Amino acid sequence: MSNTINWQSPNRAILSFGVYQHSDNWNDVSGIYMFCRQEQNNSYTPVYIGQAASLKDRLPQHEQWNPAVQKGASTVHAAIVSSQDDRDLFERQLIQQFQPILNQHHKNILAGLLAS
Repeated sequence: MSNTINWQSPNRAILSFGVYQHSDNWNDVSGIYMFCRQEQNNSYTPVYIGQAASLKDRLPQHEQWNPAVQKGASTVHAAIVSSQDDRDLFERQLIQQFQPILNQHHKNILAGLLAS
């Protein structure tokens, strides 16, 4: 891991994410991940946000990595989150807050939930 970035969710929870290369060797741990584009001011913009029971099983062949690269993603931000309930909550909050361009399916689900 080259460095750590703190991301704040809408409820002000701070999650500390490691910044990795997609080609890194992933551990068999549960977590939240974001494919991010680095901006000119050295900030990051998530282009895809997801979760996995095993980062090792999910990330190496992820179907959204190539589309994310086409949108400028160059790094994967990942945080260990063991609880499925917490992963569901954080993923939903982060997608709602950052509106990543490649999370269209989740945005449509969230819009339906918010309208109910």
